[in-house]
Amino acid sequence: MALETSSILTSPLPRLGPLVTQRDFSLRLTAAYARGVPIMGFPTLTNTRNEFVTMTPISAPNVRSLLQNRVITNRAGVKIETSFYWPEPPSGPTAGYTAPLVEWVETRVTGLTKQPIVLRGFYSQTYHPGHHNFWENFLFEPRREPGISVAQLEELRLADVQSILAVTPRGQSPDTVYVLGPDGKLRSLP
Repeated sequence: MALETSSILTSPLPRLGPLVTQRDFSLRLTAAYARGVPIMGFPTLTNTRNEFVTMTPISAPNVRSLLQNRVITNRAGVKIETSFYWPEPPSGPTAGYTAPLVEWVETRVTGLTKQPIVLRGFYSQTYHPGHHNFWENFLFEPRREPGISVAQLEELRLADVQSILAVTPRGQSPDTVYVLGPDGKLRSLP
């Protein structure tokens, strides 16, 4: 893994004159793997040996943020209800827009354990919007949820479930729910 920063701007000068701060740079986290790891491409699952993400400051919702609700189901009886905030859309002329997640509200997963799995934590829920939000990928990791019951974690272990990946190609085809086992194998739930 590597954390990369952009070059120091020399012209125009940074916003505070000769003094620079982290806000004057962009950050990018890169990862290279010895062998391919599963990733969600569009519209299918694939493998990659290299990944990167652009880092941005954490933002908070405000009165103009847009509450989003999703219900993801599959034929195996798994139901995922999740809600989160997008920022307000940009104003003025744009050539399209992909809304990022601002903040999670809650995710509720039923059909994998006797009681619903409820996630509210920052580290137990991940969102990846596709181009113009035409599709969305959600990764849920119950083990990272503070306060989740030992009984639910044991049910998930016995079911060989470490993480849950939900793919929603909005308005195009059915949702898909995958589970990742501790062995690193991703499998589709029918």
